[in-house]
Amino acid sequence: MENSGDRDILERIFKLEQENYRILKAMRSSQRWSVFWGFLKSLFVVIPLVAGYFYLQPYLQAIWKTYSQVQGQVSGLHGQIGGGFPNFAGFLNQWQQPPTK
Repeated sequence: MENSGDRDILERIFKLEQENYRILKAMRSSQRWSVFWGFLKSLFVVIPLVAGYFYLQPYLQAIWKTYSQVQGQVSGLHGQIGGGFPNFAGFLNQWQQPPTK
């Protein structure tokens, strides 16, 4: 037959196992909710970014096209001037001095 001390030990082990199971079950539930909320928060960040990109894309393309045109015109002016003003400081000083009579 079993000893009463052994029976007490087995009952304590059984209660500890039940408590351990409840704790593990709560941890799994908490982990599932954490994954769900993390995914939801990611969607709250990603969806507005993607929607904003598609909404702003025509404007960004227009800005880029204008920038490219201006850059081409500046390059054309640079070629017409011949590499820039060699004496740009002298050119500015000419306009700062009062006209002579």
